[in-house]
Amino acid sequence: MKLLKTKELTEFSKMIGSNLRYIRIAKGLTQTKVSECLNVTFQQMQKYEAGTNCINAWRLTQLSEFFKVPVQDILDPDLIMRMCKLKEKQNDLKYEHQDDLKDQATDWIKKHPKETRELLDLEPKVIVGSLELIKDQLKEGGIDPDTTINKLRKAAQEKVKYDVERRVIGKGSYENH
Repeated sequence: MKLLKTKELTEFSKMIGSNLRYIRIAKGLTQTKVSECLNVTFQQMQKYEAGTNCINAWRLTQLSEFFKVPVQDILDPDLIMRMCKLKEKQNDLKYEHQDDLKDQATDWIKKHPKETRELLDLEPKVIVGSLELIKDQLKEGGIDPDTTINKLRKAAQEKVKYDVERRVIGKGSYENH
């Protein structure tokens, strides 16, 4: 017996197809992966999602089990709208949480102006004095003095090496590069 395609059946098939596509994408699956797991052709899966082919009850159950969603969700004409509203609510909650964090940060900044200025003072500082004094000041700032000095020595050696190479080649100095 051949099923006559009515307007309602076509719309119903398209709604189911849209839901299947939505669920598949939400689960991060490709049509190929789903079709392989259900033992149908890729083209058949495309037709289900496009609403071109009407899905039978057995295949609907199979898809429900595969996606781990109730059959009612696949048949729900409001599924996509419901899920979008749920995501919107989740985003609203996330933004409310972010706003709370911003308020907490603003309150902390107002209560701790000195610490805030110190945290925001990112300008490099020139430290003058004996090597031991400089090391002590670096330690107070939470910086390992030996590592810092080694990095500075290496950078100075690289600059000297670069300048010598540039002079030998005759291409100018480091600053002009």
